[in-house]
Amino acid sequence: MKLLIVDDEIIEREALKHFFKSNDLGIEVVGEASNGLQAIELNQAFQPDIITMDIRMGILDGLKATECIKRDNPQVEILILTAFGLFEYSQQAIKNRVFDYLLKPVEEKELINAIEKVKKHINSKIKPLQVNQRAKLFDFWLNQDTVEYKKNDELFKDNRISKIVNYIMDNLEKDLTLEILASLVHINTSYLSRLFKSTTGVTLSNFILEARIEKAKFLLINQRKKPLKVIAEEVGFTNIHHFSNTFKKLEGITPTNYRSTGKGAV
Repeated sequence: MKLLIVDDEIIEREALKHFFKSNDLGIEVVGEASNGLQAIELNQAFQPDIITMDIRMGILDGLKATECIKRDNPQVEILILTAFGLFEYSQQAIKNRVFDYLLKPVEEKELINAIEKVKKHINSKIKPLQVNQRAKLFDFWLNQDTVEYKKNDELFKDNRISKIVNYIMDNLEKDLTLEILASLVHINTSYLSRLFKSTTGVTLSNFILEARIEKAKFLLINQRKKPLKVIAEEVGFTNIHHFSNTFKKLEGITPTNYRSTGKGAV
């Protein structure tokens, strides 16, 4: 997992880098910041999984930085490491949904325990959709039960992924580029690729292709008089031959034969 260190004291940053280098915790330090403003910029650049955050820093303090970072990247988990245990600080930290609040000097064992807990928490949130779950998702949409699906938050805990999937399923006939989809939720393309794969279990491009073929199957059976060319266009294929070849590659049968039999190869 990727970690960003935020502390205005260079000695503290060096100590933390040495700690993570010396202990095999599966943590990669991807950057370090000396104030809250740098932390916000590096969070956008590196999209870390974990941030260790000091509170009292120049330019922008850690609590205000945490608020901005969590708004931009809700999935990141933040560990406050500070010498100040003021009640108002801890309350503000809780309000900003930090994972833990540790007081300096932190015992090595305490920090290791905190890191292991936050890793376990992050891993527990990553529950990729299995094939049957994706089938359930497609079934909701293809039967026009989108209201029920949009109320169901069990499949996607990250509302950015929900928004992207909603857009994909509503716009299968359009050019669904990575750049367009990333712009919908205001994140960069590389982060979207990683986030989508970890959330759904498939790459974004494969998900779009699977959705298109599933809708094509639905149309072939439920709108039997609709020409293949029209169906191909409605699911995002500009070339009917490309559509037919892709359909057969994935389903083991041509669209025409699928319409006749109502099922794929066995």
